[in-house]
Amino acid sequence: MPQYECLQTEYNLYERAEYEETLEQACIENGLGVLSYFSLASGFLTGKYRSAADVANKARGDFAKKISERAGLQDS
Repeated sequence: MPQYECLQTEYNLYERAEYEETLEQACIENGLGVLSYFSLASGFLTGKYRSAADVANKARGDFAKKISERAGLQDS
């Protein structure tokens, strides 16, 4: 029967809780590999997006804007 071999989940220095609190132990117990996406939080962790003007009309701007607003760093 087919089985899962790996889990692809969002994981980075800002978004860690879901994996570390709920998924990590299941992956260990079931021998699953883990692949992360948005490792740099859609560019937020690179410092690429520091203001509302920085995220305007950018491919990953909406994702970075959500993260920076939750972090309290986005100006209006």
